[in-house]
Amino acid sequence: MPRWTPLLALALAACHPKDDAGDTDVTDTDVQDTDVVDTDVVDTDVTDTDVTDTDAPVLVALEFSVDDRANKTYTAADGLAWKGSLALDPVTGRVSFDPSWAGPYPMLYDDGPVSSGGHEPHDGVAGDFVWGVSVLFPSPASDQAFEYGAIRGSVGGLDGEWIWSGANGTFTVPANATGYVTADTLVIPEFGVVDLKLTLDVSGNGSLLSPDFQGVAYGSVAVKGGAWGWTEVPMNDDGTGADAVAGDHVYTFLLSTAVGPHQGLLSPGDEPQFVFVLDGTEYRSSGDCPSLGVAAATDSVTPGVWVEESIGNDVVTGNSVVVVGP
Repeated sequence: MPRWTPLLALALAACHPKDDAGDTDVTDTDVQDTDVVDTDVVDTDVTDTDVTDTDAPVLVALEFSVDDRANKTYTAADGLAWKGSLALDPVTGRVSFDPSWAGPYPMLYDDGPVSSGGHEPHDGVAGDFVWGVSVLFPSPASDQAFEYGAIRGSVGGLDGEWIWSGANGTFTVPANATGYVTADTLVIPEFGVVDLKLTLDVSGNGSLLSPDFQGVAYGSVAVKGGAWGWTEVPMNDDGTGADAVAGDHVYTFLLSTAVGPHQGLLSPGDEPQFVFVLDGTEYRSSGDCPSLGVAAATDSVTPGVWVEESIGNDVVTGNSVVVVGP
């Protein structure tokens, strides 16, 4: 029987096709380097070109401020917020148009501009008693109008006490806008030294009032106005303070007893607006603010000496208004 020799074994080993299967065809050229990893999946189609760069929305910065530099009474604890037809998404930090004014609303800050890590508009300055905010809104395909005002006492962007004066503010974001849109600032004027007294005569079951309010024995008489944050304040008929006679059904309001820490007395030329509230119903007649049964006085000439002032009607808001003399 023939026997294998070492020379024959070496010859067979030299004929085995090791290089074709391991080095050239499978690992280096066809599968790993060219087709799968480098070219088609990672670099070109998914990450760089199609998803991230092209589809991102254009965002516009909406900016608003409350200027309290004249009195410097507000702090972060007072909860200033931008109330209006815009709702803040607390997750994304963006706002959307909301005609229902349901909130939540953007809170106001005095911590510097967004570009420096704060929340204020692009020209904001930290610690200057101008409280503001800059929020992002997707650039609209057509003009988008907003209405707004300002509140205090908001917690987490929820509703609070209305402090805006006059008709609602408005601004419009133009179609395809870029950059920022700044809404008009609320400037809180410096507090004055003039007191205001208002009286409402409901005697004789309202016989001196406008016809729509006659024939009622009113048990609750109050007034709300812009000079004291539109808070409804009960009027007095007890003969104390500025009220002349107890129980005569002539109710009296005195501004100096109603203002809070962020409110003050008036200055000559001010035009404070107000509305009386009788048993929960605002004293209005056919949409107008009546002056029947109403009187107003200030001590604008001499402190403590009352001078009667005329009462008018604001044609925009429908509120009663007093022009403070002289």
